[in-house]
Amino acid sequence: MLKRFAILVLASWLASACVSPEEQQAANVQRCSDFGFTMGTMAFANCMISTATQSDTQQAAILSQRTARDAEEARARQARDRADQDAWDRRTGQGIYATPSATPNQPTRSDHSKSECHKDENTTTLPDGTVRMTSNEHCSSSSF
Repeated sequence: MLKRFAILVLASWLASACVSPEEQQAANVQRCSDFGFTMGTMAFANCMISTATQSDTQQAAILSQRTARDAEEARARQARDRADQDAWDRRTGQGIYATPSATPNQPTRSDHSKSECHKDENTTTLPDGTVRMTSNEHCSSSSF
C-alpha cells in the first residue's frame, strides 16, 4: 500500500506540471477516492490537502530547476559571447588587442619656443630618361 501511494504521488507530481488547476483538482479528488477515502470525511479532506501540498511543492521544485537551468544557460551563453568577442578582437586588432594610434614624434616645446620646418624637393632627370625626386624636411626651433 505504501509503495502504491509513493508511485501515485510521484506520478501526480509529474502530471501536475502539465495540467490546469481544474484538472489537477479533479485528479486529486480521484486519487483520494482511489485510496479509499470517502468524500466529505476528515480523512478525505486531509488527503486533498496533502496531495495539493505535494503538487504545489513539486511545481515549485520544477520552477526552481527551470530557473536554475535558464540561469546556467544564460551564463554559458554570455561566456561564449565573451569568447567570440575576444577571438574577434584578437583577429581584428580591436578591443584590448588594439595598438595605440601612432603619433608623430614632435619635439616638446616650452611656451617660449617656436619651431619652423622647411621642405626641399628636387627633381633630377637621369641620363637614361628616368626622373628621380628627392625630398628633405628641415626643422629648426628657436626660443624668444
